[in-house]
Amino acid sequence: MPGVVFRAPANHNFILMLILFLIAHLSLINAKNQTQLQLSLKGGNHAFIRSAHPLGLSVEFNQFPSWKDEFKNTAKCMENLKNALGSGIGIRIGGTSMDFATYDPTLKSPLQVVDEAATRKGAFLSSLTEVKFGPKFIQLASNFSGPVTMGLNRRGNKINNTIEAVKESIKAIPNLESVEFGNEPEYYGPKAPIARNSSWTFKRDAESQIFWQKAISKAVNKTELIQAGVYLKGDPWSIPSLVPMLIKATAMKFVRSFGRHAYPQTSCNHAKTSLPPLMAHPNIKKFVNQFKREVAAADSAQKPFFFSETNSATCGGGHISPTFGAALWLVNYALQSIMIGVHRLYFHQVYVNPDPYSFWGKDKVSATYYGAYILSLALRDANNIVALESSNKYIAAYAFRKGDSNLRVLVYNSVFYNSSSGIAIPNSQNNATHGKRPALGITLSDLQHSVNDAKVLRLDAPGSQIKQRNGAGPTIGGSRFDDDTCELNSPLKHEKLTISNGRVTFHLKASQIVLIELNENSAENK
Repeated sequence: MPGVVFRAPANHNFILMLILFLIAHLSLINAKNQTQLQLSLKGGNHAFIRSAHPLGLSVEFNQFPSWKDEFKNTAKCMENLKNALGSGIGIRIGGTSMDFATYDPTLKSPLQVVDEAATRKGAFLSSLTEVKFGPKFIQLASNFSGPVTMGLNRRGNKINNTIEAVKESIKAIPNLESVEFGNEPEYYGPKAPIARNSSWTFKRDAESQIFWQKAISKAVNKTELIQAGVYLKGDPWSIPSLVPMLIKATAMKFVRSFGRHAYPQTSCNHAKTSLPPLMAHPNIKKFVNQFKREVAAADSAQKPFFFSETNSATCGGGHISPTFGAALWLVNYALQSIMIGVHRLYFHQVYVNPDPYSFWGKDKVSATYYGAYILSLALRDANNIVALESSNKYIAAYAFRKGDSNLRVLVYNSVFYNSSSGIAIPNSQNNATHGKRPALGITLSDLQHSVNDAKVLRLDAPGSQIKQRNGAGPTIGGSRFDDDTCELNSPLKHEKLTISNGRVTFHLKASQIVLIELNENSAENK
């Protein structure tokens, strides 16, 4: 009997100890995956949102008719972004192919290939294929609700032909904001017709831009019509280098805005791209900050500065551009750009197989479209933005304001997470961790007293490497966009937060964005 009396408590104690051990172990796991981060709505870096149309799309010139008329989901995808943002999306029609296009006022179709034997990539023209375009091409751009920029040929050195195209653009496009002459002219080289077998330098190009600006503006009797620059390389091909030459030539009155192209990575000539460094917040901030000089130069001339063509990597972006990680990058990159004074970003849309740049295609909605959509929701009705202070360099947080009132807060966890391998990488393979997807518990404090409701909209996918395939991929508020129609398959779901002493707490996983709507009690604001 003593043995029986002894063993019962022992078993009980063992079970109790086991339970305590499991609780402690789970608490340790939870502590590792729910590290607390404090964010405050007080302080931070402030910037005004300089344009009512901060989001734009740059559509490759010779693919524009297909994108506009043949893709059955284009109208709805554009409408979604417009409704989310509350204003029209900017459209730039341009790219390499605009310098291989000749205007033909007698052409009955929008676009005609000059050389029928020209090589094609997938179902679309190479950007180096000579084409003709007619009035119907320009008319396709006549019903956009946002501002339109038309890119035209300067490389071919046919100024009178370009003047005809400008006249038709002014007549046909009510929302025409500007025209561009030549795309990334630093790559023209001696063989370009305008170079006439001589070296094409920055000085020659600037003089050419000024000559074309004056001649064409005079021909159409307009000032402030031209988007100048349109460079990719950087110094001396830059806005700070161009502005003094425009001032000296008294040509600034012809300039509407300055355009600069920007890509953080390249896949040209088989160069390798990498998603973890693309997504990492410190890298995004560093990349964007190098353009502060360009923005300052445009500001000194009192002209808007645009990233008139941008995306994740040049030459199609390889394997990274169609991923969920690129969608997350897009949001943070755009907001960092707005923080330094960029008026608008035109994300380039090139439709070559496997169409990595495209927000949508003939039969799919890309992962990156989800990034553009939540970015539009975040910016809606806001006229200024605050980058909140964060002690975690991989977490970016922004408050969107109208005047002094906080409308919403967006928080981005830029840690890369591969759902196939279970690897989480802040910046490089050297810092990789393995296992469960890391998460943070975040407390947002100093909410205004008038805020009586807070809810979270979550942009998520199983991992950063995920692409949209056969209706599977990212979700926003638990919903997906239909590949064929661009309609949401269900209403967006919000997670309600509890407000306590001006604070809310929520969790954020690696490779995820949350958008927190802050609703005010209208009675208190009367």
